[in-house]
Amino acid sequence: SKTNFKISADYSMIDDQQFYYLNEYYLDDPFINPNPLAVNNTFDVLYDNIKLLKINMEIFHTSSEKLNLLVEGNYYAYNLEEQDDAWNMPTWDASISLDYKVTEQLTVGTNIYLIGGRKALIVESQGYDPKTINIAEPPIYKSFNLDTAFDLNVNANYQITQKFAAFGQLNNFGFQKYQRWFGYPVQSFNALVGISYAF
Repeated sequence: SKTNFKISADYSMIDDQQFYYLNEYYLDDPFINPNPLAVNNTFDVLYDNIKLLKINMEIFHTSSEKLNLLVEGNYYAYNLEEQDDAWNMPTWDASISLDYKVTEQLTVGTNIYLIGGRKALIVESQGYDPKTINIAEPPIYKSFNLDTAFDLNVNANYQITQKFAAFGQLNNFGFQKYQRWFGYPVQSFNALVGISYAF
């Protein structure tokens, strides 16, 4: 058995880091739009200079050449010049990966991903285009909380020959419809099967 530990810290100064947000338009005309508030589902982008501190921790354990366990976590601290929050960016994320060699040919595994809470942004403006609004009517910034995301995946790989292998994956086994990006829930449970060939 062997267990390895790692901890690291990175500090970055980033110019023009991109952040994504959605536009909401207020159209006070019932003939054009019976609902005066309409959200555009296409992301727009804004930029800000940031200072980013990232702390990473990893624990890797292997046992009897059959079991591998990896636990990893990251913590992020953002210091922005203009924006109130690092929109859609998590304050932490973590993953747990477990692989077990059942036989010489068959390996099974599971992956669990966690993404911490995030802040999302909608900019409300008067009219169709927020870039052409009247200065007397500045846009309204609305912040929304995104919940912690949980994703569970299961996989198996069967080595038929040295070059051929069959594999299967069950993705989002927890049937979660979380939003990695605001307004865009991920696909629920799905499966993937196939074969691979190594040249």
